[in-house]
Amino acid sequence: TTNITLEAWVYPTKASGIQNVMSKSSSSANNAYIFPRTDNGWNSFVVYLNIGGWKTLTFPFPARNTWHHIALCRSGSNYKVFHNGTEIINVTSTHQIGSNSTKTIGGTDISTGNNLRGYIQDFRITKGLARYTANFTPPSAPLEG
Repeated sequence: TTNITLEAWVYPTKASGIQNVMSKSSSSANNAYIFPRTDNGWNSFVVYLNIGGWKTLTFPFPARNTWHHIALCRSGSNYKVFHNGTEIINVTSTHQIGSNSTKTIGGTDISTGNNLRGYIQDFRITKGLARYTANFTPPSAPLEG
């Protein structure tokens, strides 16, 4: 079982359309994750995880045109999503996240065009470590390492 953390500061600006921040999925190999994504112009955000089949985790998104820290952590069989340091989603699954070699930051594979309209800062993937397992204070300085 591999622990993992995906995290980023996200500043969305466009109020319509499908937008992805990070995708490890493609139209030809749709089997890993999209983190986070909006299907409705950031009225809500979605984390798509392929953990023994697709799981769709949805949460209301509070505002555009401001910075948000979003984190997804897997610790053992627990998958948790945090917004600004507060746990908002908790799912249990013994399955690993699906494997896929296609990684895109700021969109999806080039054929679909679900690109983020806004900004990303300090995007980090940490394999082997669940950095956050309970509520926390998001980093206030640029990430190191």
